[in-house]
Amino acid sequence: MKKVYTYICILLAFFILSPAALAAVQAGFSTEPLSAADTETFLKSVKLTPLTEEPKRRPIACFDADDERIAIGCGDSGNKTVCVYTTDGTFQYGFRFPCGGSFGLELDGENLILYFARSGIAASVNPAGKIESLARIQNTIDNNAYWSHHVHAATREAGGIRYMLKNNLGFFGLFASTYSQLTAAGPDGEERVLYDVSAEQLVKSALVFVLITAFIAAAVVLIAKEFGKLKRRESVRKNG
Repeated sequence: MKKVYTYICILLAFFILSPAALAAVQAGFSTEPLSAADTETFLKSVKLTPLTEEPKRRPIACFDADDERIAIGCGDSGNKTVCVYTTDGTFQYGFRFPCGGSFGLELDGENLILYFARSGIAASVNPAGKIESLARIQNTIDNNAYWSHHVHAATREAGGIRYMLKNNLGFFGLFASTYSQLTAAGPDGEERVLYDVSAEQLVKSALVFVLITAFIAAAVVLIAKEFGKLKRRESVRKNG
């Protein structure tokens, strides 16, 4: 009986996420339908956990904005979060999910589209954290350009506001792979900070700098020792 129930659930998921339901996912990328097997695998591996309270703020990996909302994606290693705010920075809702690779996002009406780079899948998610439709992102030159120039872009313009991701870290910003600030500038050019984790990002970037410096120093010492050994051997050979 349990196997029959599982089979029925899979069939229902397949029909719900059938090509007829994929139109909402096709925002910006060219996509194609996802097979039943790939749909089942994705739904088993990616579980969205709704967040009713804003989690601890972390460095920004990606974002999007429209006339009414701002969506911010954060994450390191396999733990990602997406939070949706009003344009003044008030938390509305969010969700947490496992993802081993990079990801992007776009606002799409009431829903949010998540783009998973490693699997090449686009998922349309409603505010309750339910996946409503899935599609495969095609591997094309245009789609690759869309990843770079739009999904991972550091600026957005919506509702007469220019939003921009920044790193207020000085020299240590060179070692940051994410962003510490999201700012907004109106028609008058006055800029205000909506989201700021510069202190946390500074500590992480400084740690990366220390580790890189230590690695380079260790490499230089090892090379110098080996060079010294070669010189001594060459000296012994000549004197011998």
